[in-house]
Amino acid sequence: MMNELRMLEERHMISILLYIAKNEGCMKTDIYREVSHAQGMPGKLDTLAEGGLIRAEGVDDRMMRRFYLTDSGRRTVDALIEVGKAMNVESELSQTIFGPSWKGRP
Repeated sequence: MMNELRMLEERHMISILLYIAKNEGCMKTDIYREVSHAQGMPGKLDTLAEGGLIRAEGVDDRMMRRFYLTDSGRRTVDALIEVGKAMNVESELSQTIFGPSWKGRP
């Protein structure tokens, strides 16, 4: 359990999860453009997939794959949203991550 939680401590991991939650079926290039251009991004996606939080589907070309949350990833995003609510940052967090029209779960 602790190793799975530590995975989320890495830079951009939560942002990646939240981005995929809002943009199911996004491609790696979308994530690079909207979350980070960091060199380690492919490894972060691999780590989230190996941790069972996201899955990649599509062609053999790794750049053309589409990313989706797994059930575990969805529960993790839901928990992150609840943590934001508990910290009284729901409005700010949701506006920042999901945009001004966000009314609840992505």
